[in-house]
Amino acid sequence: MLLKDPSHLFTLSCSAALLLMPFFKERWYSLYDKALSGIMALSMCFLGAKLVISLGSMLLMSYSGSGSVGEVLREIEDMEVVKRVEEAKFWQVHYGLGMANLRVRVKGGEEGLMRLREKIGAVIRARLGGGEGEAGMGWEVSTQLIVEAE
Repeated sequence: MLLKDPSHLFTLSCSAALLLMPFFKERWYSLYDKALSGIMALSMCFLGAKLVISLGSMLLMSYSGSGSVGEVLREIEDMEVVKRVEEAKFWQVHYGLGMANLRVRVKGGEEGLMRLREKIGAVIRARLGGGEGEAGMGWEVSTQLIVEAE
């Protein structure tokens, strides 16, 4: 069980190899030391790269689902009070939850902004999964609305 993890196996094997070093003559000691150092450095780079890749893919999962983000943005921009979508980021937080962060410029006044937020959220949920009553990815939608006078 302890040796299933490559990091534990690496640590134990390097420790055992270091314990053998006093038994070498001075000429072989130097060669053994250099070879062992090189092997340890390459192993750490290899194991570290695998760890970074797996952790990075968990932490920064960008959304690449079945729905089209471009279609969602076009549909939001086609709403009559929306001037343009300035920024849109879609993240997959984990396998069942996505997060959408949008910054939208709207024309007109303050009235109806809550309804617009709900409508934007409904469009994202309907197009990208997790719509009403459907099993699929759920979406947390954060929308910053910037109101511009006409």
